[in-house]
Amino acid sequence: MKKFTLGIVLLIFSIMPCFSLETLNFNYGYISDNAKIITKEDYNGITAIIKELKEKTTAEIAVVTVKSLQGRSIEYTAVQIGRKYKVGAKDKNNGVVIIIAPNERKARLEVGMGLESEITNTKADSIMNTDMVPYFSKGEYSKGIYRGVASTANLIADAYGIALTSTANAPAKTIGNTNSSKESGVPFWAWPIVIIAGLLGIGKKGNFGGGGGFSGGKGSTGSW
Repeated sequence: MKKFTLGIVLLIFSIMPCFSLETLNFNYGYISDNAKIITKEDYNGITAIIKELKEKTTAEIAVVTVKSLQGRSIEYTAVQIGRKYKVGAKDKNNGVVIIIAPNERKARLEVGMGLESEITNTKADSIMNTDMVPYFSKGEYSKGIYRGVASTANLIADAYGIALTSTANAPAKTIGNTNSSKESGVPFWAWPIVIIAGLLGIGKKGNFGGGGGFSGGKGSTGSW
């Protein structure tokens, strides 16, 4: 009994730091640009894509930029965001979290389990390394995010057998440095923390559908 109690106490203390992650403000939309790297024009274009995708498929994409990861892995942070803000339709787990940390020069495309057959690790790597990282390596974060969202949305739309009109205005692919990325999921030991953090998260800022529980661990991590 004592060992069990000690284990619970240690788990609680391990959870506590995760709530110090900077507060995200989606303004009842789909983007939380804490690092202030998305232009107003691109913000509107990205929002149009995500909104059309949600209306036609129920799938959702959350875009987050952070000033700092505060020492946490970007993979863990992406899953935590997906769970806390309930990205994706309820019971479908069809959400995607795209997070960019310019100070650490890292990005993550985290795919909900309901979309893993549509956005495989290989396809996620392709989006990260050909659509996003080449822009990021040149400091063109806004364009890279726009391009990454458009490519991700098109993949999902294809899987649902529909076409998106809003992706036509996305920046063209660019050729550049494709230093990437080791692919990495959430470590097995972190899952209890991720699950409990999601259960304890209160409130839902954003225009997300209120999914029953985002589960990630698949996708692609990029660096530049």
